[in-house]
Amino acid sequence: MTNDNLGAISENIEALKEQYTSTVKKGISDAIVGFLAENEEIRAIQWTQYTPYFNDGDPCVFSVTDSAFFFKAPLDTEDLLSDLDSWDEGFVEYSDFEQDYNLKELHHFGVNIPLSRLKEIQLSFGLLVDFLIKIDDYAYLSLFGDHAQITATKDEFTVAEYKHE
Repeated sequence: MTNDNLGAISENIEALKEQYTSTVKKGISDAIVGFLAENEEIRAIQWTQYTPYFNDGDPCVFSVTDSAFFFKAPLDTEDLLSDLDSWDEGFVEYSDFEQDYNLKELHHFGVNIPLSRLKEIQLSFGLLVDFLIKIDDYAYLSLFGDHAQITATKDEFTVAEYKHE
């Protein structure tokens, strides 16, 4: 093997990585746009991705976590947000929303969406999260970086620095 051959192979691998990452980003975007189109009550999707600094002796491994979504106004009122412990600046985490108790709590606290519709949103968001977690970490790391909080709307991805404990 010559350096030229190895260089050509490396260039081919890099081109395939770029093609893969571009395809994954389009897939993520299409899935989120589809979810938002079917669930007009939702404003945005959010998740965090990072490598922990310390993990009690276990290897510190990059991961995508804390999938959440944000209801559209007028549901995102200050009174509602301050009453729900599971809300983080208006976002409802999937792990909280997947519990039927929390669906009833949202309804009780004034989210004027019928409980049956909240359950439909819950199911739809679960399918989206299941799809998103099947994408390998390399793609997320390449697309959005480490220690990042990603907010996705039908129009764009916004990446903010994520500081964790």
